[in-house]
Amino acid sequence: MEVLKPDGIFCFVGFAPKPIEVPVFDLIYKQRKVVGSNVGPPSLLNEMMEECSKHKIYPEIERYSIHDCEKVVNKFESEGIYYRAVLKIEGEYEKDPTQLKTG
Repeated sequence: MEVLKPDGIFCFVGFAPKPIEVPVFDLIYKQRKVVGSNVGPPSLLNEMMEECSKHKIYPEIERYSIHDCEKVVNKFESEGIYYRAVLKIEGEYEKDPTQLKTG
């Protein structure tokens, strides 16, 4: 919430993995809003991606080889995956996402 400007909107798209706590003072004093949606229109998703690129905000992911699929499923079932698990085909998606050029 601290990164939102006054009158900013924090929008959850999808579901949070656990309940969230929101400081009520920030909502009232700085007139911030918390909203949610289970879908987002393509225009909003494009705008979000542009903002993320401009401010160098990148996803938190765990990368695995496609050959480790069974290992990933076992890890998910036993201890969980923090953020997102990405299965990659060898030779594909080798670049660090922070090095990818957009637009």
